[in-house]
Amino acid sequence: MEYVLTTKRYKMPVFPIVYTMIAQTSKFMETVLGKKFNKIILLTKDGFEKYFVLEKDREILSEIFMKKLNENKSLTKNYIKALEKNGKELLKFTGSINLNSKNLGDYFKNYKELYTKAMAYGWPISIIGEYALVKELKQKIKDEETLSILSTPKEISYVYKEEINALKLALKKADENKIKAHTKKFSWIFFDYTGPELGFDYFKKRIAELEKEGKDKLKERLNFLESREHIKNQQDTLINQLNLSKEDIIKIKALQDIVFIRDKRKEILTKAHYDIEKLLDKVAEIRKIDKEILRWLYTEELVSLAENKQVDIKKAEERFRFSAIVSENGKTKEYFGDEAEKYFNSIEEKISSTNIIKGICACMGNAKGIAKIIKKIEDGCKLNKGDILVTPMTTVDFTPIMEKASAIVTDDGGITCHAAIISREMNIPCVIGTRIATEVLNDGDYIEVNADKGIVTIIKRK
Repeated sequence: MEYVLTTKRYKMPVFPIVYTMIAQTSKFMETVLGKKFNKIILLTKDGFEKYFVLEKDREILSEIFMKKLNENKSLTKNYIKALEKNGKELLKFTGSINLNSKNLGDYFKNYKELYTKAMAYGWPISIIGEYALVKELKQKIKDEETLSILSTPKEISYVYKEEINALKLALKKADENKIKAHTKKFSWIFFDYTGPELGFDYFKKRIAELEKEGKDKLKERLNFLESREHIKNQQDTLINQLNLSKEDIIKIKALQDIVFIRDKRKEILTKAHYDIEKLLDKVAEIRKIDKEILRWLYTEELVSLAENKQVDIKKAEERFRFSAIVSENGKTKEYFGDEAEKYFNSIEEKISSTNIIKGICACMGNAKGIAKIIKKIEDGCKLNKGDILVTPMTTVDFTPIMEKASAIVTDDGGITCHAAIISREMNIPCVIGTRIATEVLNDGDYIEVNADKGIVTIIKRK
């Protein structure tokens, strides 16, 4: 069987990432897409994870998706409504957790149920929807950057909502009370799966740095983010130049919805992760267990801990160190040692040495510089101004360090991924979907990124 790598990340915890596997392989998925995924595999080695779906599943589900879209032009809008509805229910629950409850285990059970339901309208829709629509649109639009520009939604990302508020505070030279209110509203924004949350000192320093840029520059950036007029103008010009049909425009708008779903899903889940952290803190305190270990336990194990029962903590350590988790029919099985090794050997792509790496153009441009391999955000400090950021994929917590890069190269991602959207906003040359960049390149290699052609060349090895 052929598998497709959809995500490659460091420390994407079993709690709650297994819920996404359950969501996609459960019967409930059939009510969302018309068919469920047959099998999903998560390979973990020293906390670095790779998430695979069957290529056959992706093809079948993308055909079903396009058929549904052709029958119902509001399909993606309906998915957005369903995601927002289920996300609202999830956040209402996570925001009302009572740490003094005698039934903390029930919170884990309810979290799993609500999270799984919300995920069914988030992750698989973005994977399948993007793949299906890009495949269709590429028949008319050959240039990746053009397609990438057309796919950008007009809605403002939740990350930019924070920046807009910060810019307004900087323009008014806000007092500490207003910065505290900003902190309370946005402390979760870069939490991702494991944090940390952003505090008052972070925002105070950031807003002070913005003030130094001067009012004219701040107003220009604020107008750029709020108006979104530049996006509309770009898209209108391209649509006219390409002489696209009504059917093509419907597909483009659907693709914009898919990008919005990706962002909305991330917003909902980041808030949920932030809220549920206090529950993990409480259980870690009660049971005198390192919280980082708890992230690698299943719901049933967390429930047992919350109910003061014994759990084999070594299993969590094994999952982090070397494991394969397989989800079928909404249930998961795990493999360690030699059994896990079989999955690694049969699924992982064998990487050969090469000086030329090919990917997809997300934002045009050319840059030369020192490659810095950033597999986890904690290593972001080693990226200096002008270096080339090489990473498995970017997430919202990468946004601040992306500004320093002269170019961006990723293993994963399609034209609607975070790196593609942010690189265009920042006008940074970007090549995505190389599959192998982080494994072929080394820290300190001097490389050239020709984003126009989607090529990365090693000029000099370190």
